[in-house]
Amino acid sequence: MIMEVTIIVSGEEKDMPLVKGDTVSDILKKAKINPETVIVRRKNTIIPDDEEVRDGDSLYVLKVVSGG
Repeated sequence: MIMEVTIIVSGEEKDMPLVKGDTVSDILKKAKINPETVIVRRKNTIIPDDEEVRDGDSLYVLKVVSGG
């Protein structure tokens, strides 16, 4: 079954077609985003890379900045 999920990266929305059972990690791979450099949240909750996504989800991809 094909699902539609929206990812928002730096304020830019992108619709991603996925199949049932795809995870956050799968989305990041398809979008060519290194999972070690971002945090993903659904609404106000940070979700892990192995979390299964749902049809119609809007996922916010937040870049992690570090330094000293």
